[in-house]
Amino acid sequence: MNLNRADDHIDIVIRESEKKMMMVMMMMRMMKRKHVGDYDVEKEKKGKKRMLKMRKILKRKKGRERKTMMKNKKKEEKEVVVAEEKEEERKKERKKQRKKVKEGKGKGESKGEKRIEEKEVEDGRTLYVIVEGRKPNCYLCGTRGHIKKECPLYEYVAECEKAEENKKEKEKEPEEGNNTLKEKESKERETTVKGNNNTRKENESKEKKLIEEEQKLQAIEKEKESKIKEREKTGKKQEKEQNQEKGKAATQKEKEKTGKEHTTDKEPKRQEKEKEKESKKREREKPREEGKEEVSPKRKTKENIGSNRRYKFYGTLVQYRHCGEMEELISETEGYSWVRMGTEWKETGALVHEDNADAFIEAAGMNVTRHTKCRLLRYPREMENYNDLKKVMELN
Repeated sequence: MNLNRADDHIDIVIRESEKKMMMVMMMMRMMKRKHVGDYDVEKEKKGKKRMLKMRKILKRKKGRERKTMMKNKKKEEKEVVVAEEKEEERKKERKKQRKKVKEGKGKGESKGEKRIEEKEVEDGRTLYVIVEGRKPNCYLCGTRGHIKKECPLYEYVAECEKAEENKKEKEKEPEEGNNTLKEKESKERETTVKGNNNTRKENESKEKKLIEEEQKLQAIEKEKESKIKEREKTGKKQEKEQNQEKGKAATQKEKEKTGKEHTTDKEPKRQEKEKEKESKKREREKPREEGKEEVSPKRKTKENIGSNRRYKFYGTLVQYRHCGEMEELISETEGYSWVRMGTEWKETGALVHEDNADAFIEAAGMNVTRHTKCRLLRYPREMENYNDLKKVMELN
């Protein structure tokens, strides 16, 4: 084997591949593209074909749009020309009609029209006068050239005018009737004055009776006080003896029932209370079991159920933002509270306490999330005033 020939063959292959790469780089520069690695000629050909198709399609669209624009412009120009021609024809026709009206041949009567009217003179002669201008419109129906008596509304208007004149005459005539009215008014005033006098008398009599009753009660009270003072002076000893006898009888009955003597000492009760306090302290000091937290019933207890949290404590239902079961519970319960719906305060009757707190929380806990919250505000039950409740809301 000739190694030189083999080396020559390898050199030739390398040169051809370098030429191809150079051609590819030149094509990439021409197309302004950036590729890494080998360049696919077939893909580039397909891309060029697509680009040419898209350009042809865009040219066709532009040509269609231009044609439609030109057609629309021509139509608009034609319409403008036709409108101008029509307006000119109308103007000519109006001029012709005006000429005819001036000559007296047309239908309408213009302002400059001349007509002949008859006028009577005192001697009985008739004069024919040439008059310019339109005939006046009828003031009743509005038609032009109507004579007053020819109008169909003339009779109706005449009757109405007569009726009004008759009313005015009747109002002027009856002076005696006015006197009767004055007499009636005077009588009514007298009756009202009498009624007022009667009511005054009745009120005065009632006041006198009340004063007399008060005096009687005061006299009775004075008699009682005097009797009590006499008893204190004379019968104190007798009362003491009677009370002692009653006390002895009561103590004997208690002995028979319980077998213990009655004592007024408070020491045993105090001892019992101290024992209870000590027992509670011991329970608190005991180590808590794991996983349990002891909480007093008056505080909030948080129970995580899924993603919702329940806030439970005793007080009144003040605010909630969803309806349904909550409203039914409010209508069933007794007591008082205020419910805030948005910004308005509404008075309901829902007092939350130990018996119905669980029911409220079950109804509210169904939809208690970040957006729909049910808040139970705790405050003393003696607070019945709306303003006090507002103050508590502001504090919390």
